[in-house]
Amino acid sequence: PCSRPGGWACCDAARGARRRAGAVSLRGAGAAWLRRCDARRGARAAACLALASGLAAACLALGVPLPGQAAPGPGDTAADAPTITLREAEFCRRPGLGDTIPDARCDWRTVPLAKMWRDVDQPKVADAWFRLHFKLAAVPAHGLGMYEVGLNRTGRLFVNGQYLREFGPMSGRLPLNWNRSQYALLPPALLRVGDNEIEIQQRIYGWEQGWLAPVQLGPESRMVAMWRTRVFWQNELVRIMGVSTLTIGLFMLGVWLGR
Repeated sequence: PCSRPGGWACCDAARGARRRAGAVSLRGAGAAWLRRCDARRGARAAACLALASGLAAACLALGVPLPGQAAPGPGDTAADAPTITLREAEFCRRPGLGDTIPDARCDWRTVPLAKMWRDVDQPKVADAWFRLHFKLAAVPAHGLGMYEVGLNRTGRLFVNGQYLREFGPMSGRLPLNWNRSQYALLPPALLRVGDNEIEIQQRIYGWEQGWLAPVQLGPESRMVAMWRTRVFWQNELVRIMGVSTLTIGLFMLGVWLGR
């Protein structure tokens, strides 16, 4: 049609219309690309903010000091007292289960800590006993904090023959303590000047190994801080990262679906 009279003007108009349509299309594509980039930047920022907020909230909840924040203490006036690390214990096993501390008839023998043990004769649950010795020149007014890095799987704690607490249920379904540290406060009423004993009853399933790591004794504020820090890095952080990863994944899925 451009060969007909007046066709040149018609062709010029068509070309101009195509150029204008192409420019509009390019502008639309550029705007869409910018929107996608903004959405991605927003998603990354929101994900980082959610992760930082979750970590900060967990630190505050567990008492772990944030950068630039002093670690809180329970007001222990003996915070500069030395820490006692018990790396040796007496170990005893007797047939069956029993909740009373074994006497001298049990085959007590000295073992280093950490101590691992297993009972192939007990198909369901098995018990073992540990007896740890330490000396005190004076009884601390606020008692002693006890920090235990590893104890599998559950047990009970005695101080100088007196029951103090459980580390978890002793019957039914035993707790998952194989990767969780333990803390206990030894009250001054159960301590004495001179020789002291800590008795730990340990209970495991018959198909697994039991173990007891070295035990640390010291001021309450120091032992609590050590215990909280380890629980955070070993247990709570894993849980926080799992929840944060799921949250970020759902958020990114929503961004992708809403494009």
